[in-house]
Amino acid sequence: MLLYLVTHPQIFRPKAGGGTIEVFGDNIINLPNGQKGFTVNAQGQPVINIRLTSPFGPPGQTGNNQQVNTIPIPINQGVSLQLSPSSGNQTVGSSFDVGISLNSGGNNISFVDLNIVSDKILTIGSFTPSGTFKTLVVNGPPQGGTYRFVAGNSSTQVISGNINIGTIHFITNSTGTANASVTAKEVTVGGASPVDIQATSATGTYNIK
Repeated sequence: MLLYLVTHPQIFRPKAGGGTIEVFGDNIINLPNGQKGFTVNAQGQPVINIRLTSPFGPPGQTGNNQQVNTIPIPINQGVSLQLSPSSGNQTVGSSFDVGISLNSGGNNISFVDLNIVSDKILTIGSFTPSGTFKTLVVNGPPQGGTYRFVAGNSSTQVISGNINIGTIHFITNSTGTANASVTAKEVTVGGASPVDIQATSATGTYNIK
């Protein structure tokens, strides 16, 4: 994620060289293009420190005026998972496919660590990665429990937009309401350190007759 800062007209006069904005802290990254990125800080919080400096001071005053603020940043705003289809009717003994996709929210996604979970009404017959990322881990118990998929992007290609993660092949075992879900344990945005995306998951509910 890239960081963009603008001056506030009540603090900085619109004059060339009249003020500076300094972003500082152990979690700030200087990017090759001159922009700045950031990771979570030592406490695991997505915040940055900025120092606002004006040689003129507030309106009506003179002298050098500084103000330091700590600002929370929504690192993964807009990132979400989807299952498709997320509902439907199936018969016992049949099989069906469910696709997993990740909406990047405009971010460049370079790493995903996902848990795919189903109850015992369903068997995960297989999981087929889309090939968008390089698969690192794909394993798990076939019936119930948790199926894990870990993959990354080691190239310079930007992976963004609505990203196809892969396809789950379910086999139905018994009648009832079957539940399945996929949860992002961890996602890396751009070149920043891994950031745990909170409350990012998708669920599916299937009626088995």
